[in-house]
Amino acid sequence: GPETAEDGPTHHGLFWMSLFDALPGIKVFKPMDANETIEMLFYAMEKGEPIALSVMRPPTPVLARGPSTSSGYTIPEARGAINGAYVYKPFSGNGKPKKILAICGGQVMANVLEILPDLETNLDIKIIAVTSPELYEELCEKEPQKAQSILSDEERQYVIALHNGWPGFLYRFLMPGNYEKRAIGVKEFLKSGPVNEVYQLAGFDPKSLKEKILKAL
Repeated sequence: GPETAEDGPTHHGLFWMSLFDALPGIKVFKPMDANETIEMLFYAMEKGEPIALSVMRPPTPVLARGPSTSSGYTIPEARGAINGAYVYKPFSGNGKPKKILAICGGQVMANVLEILPDLETNLDIKIIAVTSPELYEELCEKEPQKAQSILSDEERQYVIALHNGWPGFLYRFLMPGNYEKRAIGVKEFLKSGPVNEVYQLAGFDPKSLKEKILKAL
């Protein structure tokens, strides 16, 4: 990200995640700090899955964890990063218009926390720390109740996504909750073969397309 600014404009690494994000069989992990990096690396080794790990070379802040003495909320342990996203700060309940900041990147988080008191003079802010949209999608599928407690379908209307890189990395948090059912595509590598056979394997033959379209309605 911009942390590598001295390397020149083409070396900031702002857009490489879009490539790995689209590749089947590999997940992109972007931990907020050193503690989350450790947790996510151990998690990847436990699962035995290939990952693309996005970390910063320059020194970056290590987020404070535990009860917040000034605001009365508890910041989750770094282990929460393996869910792909977690609630860093809940709504204050101050009666002001609600906004949810979905933040990806440790320095972005540090910068937002610096201006948070100013933002909350007119808004009720909830902060979601995003470490891997793909892991969060997995959570939505396997533990929907837990995923909804992090970001409910109803809350998506309030989301503003902040990422120090390719904006599309966080589009999943801006779209309606049922977007996956309405996005029909190919999510895995296919076999070689005649076009008709490969289309059938991909589920894009006429019969399969009809079934998928009707299911998505």
